[in-house]
Amino acid sequence: MADPGESALPAYLVRIIETRDLVGIFVADDEDDLELVVDECTDVSDCEYVELPAGGVMWESPAKPVPLDRGDPEDDTSPIEELPWTGASLTEAWWFVIYGRADVEWTAI
Repeated sequence: MADPGESALPAYLVRIIETRDLVGIFVADDEDDLELVVDECTDVSDCEYVELPAGGVMWESPAKPVPLDRGDPEDDTSPIEELPWTGASLTEAWWFVIYGRADVEWTAI
C-alpha cells in the first residue's frame, strides 16, 4: 500500500488531435513526463490528453497468472508470453471517458 504522504501518479488518456485515434493510457508525474512517454510512440505535437478519474484496466474473465512467462532470460531470441489484452476491460469511469459519455476537456500536449 502507498505511503499516505505520497501522492499517486495521475493516469492520462492520449489521442491524436486530428483523427481522435487512441494513442494509449499513460501514467506520469506531470505534463512534461507525459510528453516524454508519449514521444516513445508518436509525434507529441499531434496529441491531446485528458486526465482519467480513478479506475483502471481489469480482467473480468480468467486471465493469465503473473508474472508472465518471460522465456529464457539468457537468450534474447527466446519467445515471451504476450500480454493477455483480449480478456481485459475498463472500469466504468474509464469506459465513460473513452466512449465519450463523460464531460471532459481535452488539452493539447
